[in-house]
Amino acid sequence: MHGTKDDFIVYIEVNGNYHGPGTYVLEPWPHDSLGVPDGVAKVAVREYVTGRLWESSAGSLTIDNLENGGFVYAGLGPSANSPVVVELNIAGWWSCS
Repeated sequence: MHGTKDDFIVYIEVNGNYHGPGTYVLEPWPHDSLGVPDGVAKVAVREYVTGRLWESSAGSLTIDNLENGGFVYAGLGPSANSPVVVELNIAGWWSCS
């Protein structure tokens, strides 16, 4: 994802509770890490240069029938490992590349 001044990496994960295409609720993370099979759908945005991370705490993640894209609507806040002063909201279509 490219901003006017910075580049960002978007992470989308359903680890431990994936049941196929559909909509997953985004909730606060029980663990402050991606890659943990804790059954929680997660969306995160990382600023490429600084590594600052915003993690999803509310919203939804939809995975389409082909399972390679969908729609995300998420409220994101600071990670315990990367405190930030600005909260973000993201909404839009996504696809694997």
